[in-house]
Amino acid sequence: MPPFEATQGWRDRATRYRGLADLAGQDRMAVRLRGLAEELQRQQERYAKLHAASQQTRRRTALLLSELDEFLKGVRTELASARRMLRPCSYSAEDLREESRLCREEARAALDLEGRRALAARALDFAMLGEQAARLDAAQAV
Repeated sequence: MPPFEATQGWRDRATRYRGLADLAGQDRMAVRLRGLAEELQRQQERYAKLHAASQQTRRRTALLLSELDEFLKGVRTELASARRMLRPCSYSAEDLREESRLCREEARAALDLEGRRALAARALDFAMLGEQAARLDAAQAV
């Protein structure tokens, strides 16, 4: 259920509970219904805050992915140029492997499946580029 529909449903339900409680007057059931209505209101407020935090995290993940993509593009260009010109690459294999490790950690920490998969894919890209850099260093050492 989309967030707005869920919170609207809780809000509507709380309004109905309050209406039922008002009709019941001062009866014990009315007190319990008012308590339920207040709990629904608190739940709706907590849900709204969590949803906002989740959206913010997704936006940050999207920015991180964009930055990683730009960095990967630069590394690929650098490795291709270093291979053609037989010169050392400015990115070490160990640094690229560390980037991969950090991406894997971030993927494990991601809250949504989409972000987890995207970060894991970047981790794999960094690992593969690290291996390319190691092979390039080995070839140039010979």
